[in-house]
Amino acid sequence: MSPLQTPRDDVVGGKSPQAAPGSTDSRRSKRVLQRGIGIGVVVAVAIVAFAGTVGVDALHQSKKPLPSAQHPNPSKAANLPRSRVHFTSIDLGGSPSGAPVTQAPPFVTPANPDEAQAPAVPVPGGSIPGFGNFNAVTCTDTTHCLAVGGVDSGGAVAATSSDGGVSWFNQPVPQGSTTLNSVSCGDGQHCAAVGQGVIVSTSDGGNTWSAHTPPTKNITLLGVTCMSSTVCIASGVTPVPNGPFSGQVDMSSDGGKSWSEASMPQGTQALGGVACPTATVCIAVGGSIMVSQDGGATWTPRNIASGLTSALRSVACTSPTHCIAVGANVLGQNNSTLPPEAIVTNDSGATWQHLGMPNNTAFVDKISCVASSQCFAEGSDNTKNGPAAFEASNDGGTTWSQTAPPAGMTQVADLACPVVNHCVAVGRQGNLPITGRSGDGTTWTTTALT
Repeated sequence: MSPLQTPRDDVVGGKSPQAAPGSTDSRRSKRVLQRGIGIGVVVAVAIVAFAGTVGVDALHQSKKPLPSAQHPNPSKAANLPRSRVHFTSIDLGGSPSGAPVTQAPPFVTPANPDEAQAPAVPVPGGSIPGFGNFNAVTCTDTTHCLAVGGVDSGGAVAATSSDGGVSWFNQPVPQGSTTLNSVSCGDGQHCAAVGQGVIVSTSDGGNTWSAHTPPTKNITLLGVTCMSSTVCIASGVTPVPNGPFSGQVDMSSDGGKSWSEASMPQGTQALGGVACPTATVCIAVGGSIMVSQDGGATWTPRNIASGLTSALRSVACTSPTHCIAVGANVLGQNNSTLPPEAIVTNDSGATWQHLGMPNNTAFVDKISCVASSQCFAEGSDNTKNGPAAFEASNDGGTTWSQTAPPAGMTQVADLACPVVNHCVAVGRQGNLPITGRSGDGTTWTTTALT
């Protein structure tokens, strides 16, 4: 058994937090996505992306996942330097005392079990059942970084680095916290992290965390951005009776301690990433493209004349007006030579155009930009065992080229660059977690995580 696994009996009821392919729960989840999608194949494909069927994780788990103790290159894994962060519930537990993770008792079966709880939406390249990992990373300067994710049994993990991502150390998170999907800091001390029915915040740089209840029932938050030490905005998905996921935005004005729902137009589809290039302009993307001009309080849908093939998962801005959004191209499963889905705005989200990206990168689903010039787009290859999809731009995302990913990474979950050329990446090598760091934006050093 891999050191990143715990027996399934450790989970209440002996069931993984996420349903196995082909199980009754899995079939029910599929029905959630299939119901009410009679508005066309394009929209149907976009919504399915947020059920985890677009991410490389789901695409390949349904094929031939690696055996639990197998590594894609055992000799290489053995030679990678190792850090001190842990992703097992026995080692971590998601509580200040370090006690093992205790899963919540199973829900009493409701009339419609598909909408009974916050949905499990995997972060491509991040944690998966049985294999803990980081899902997101942020750096407040060139030395101090925070990363969040999930342990092998579905609890939350948070870690800090004070040497630019060279070494990582677990920090206690509130007991009962589930997997965290995204993290953002308004300054060097105040940060918020969000996930499956959970929001946590810190006011001491990630050393201690407090839990807060999301205002939206059964929401899984996939993105968060903090514009200051007090103002944060998070985006995510909620289950809908007899239909696919809907999108929702939650807001905080006190550093993540309390949250309220933003006003969303009826019919807003699942939302993944969110970015705010100014104090008033915010953009959230997913199955819908939503723009706010009042700091996230109200939102307006925007469209592309030619439509979208796939749901968008991430958005980043290089100026108050210039933003780029990307998502994995679902057609890439059958044609690996395709580029990802990518769009760009030059007027703060009022209008959008398709953006050309390199071919053979269909599963890019994350974009990260620093200053006005340097951007990276990252994701997975279509085999799960090859090098991660990785692209770079030195002109603010106008033109892109493929470049070598951090050595050994087959999937990149997230990347953070506090300044140009100084970057930290988190992801996987096969099923196992590793991190990468670069001091020039071109060459990378990777570290295997235990």
